[in-house]
Amino acid sequence: LLVRQGKALYVGLSNYPAERARQAFDILQRLGTPCVIHQPKYSMLERGPETALLDTLEEHGVGSIAFSPLAGG
Repeated sequence: LLVRQGKALYVGLSNYPAERARQAFDILQRLGTPCVIHQPKYSMLERGPETALLDTLEEHGVGSIAFSPLAGG
């Protein structure tokens, strides 16, 4: 992995639904490279991450930063 080679400092995900993110977190944990951030599409108009994704991130200790928080405006 790029982190082990020193080419990247951290691993993050973008726009993964909750179940897919869980799978990725499990794989990364087995590789000894934890995920530190997830970037979902999230705004006042796009609130999908509130249903399951934010709980999943909290369970795994992964931070979140919104992608397109102004909904492209």
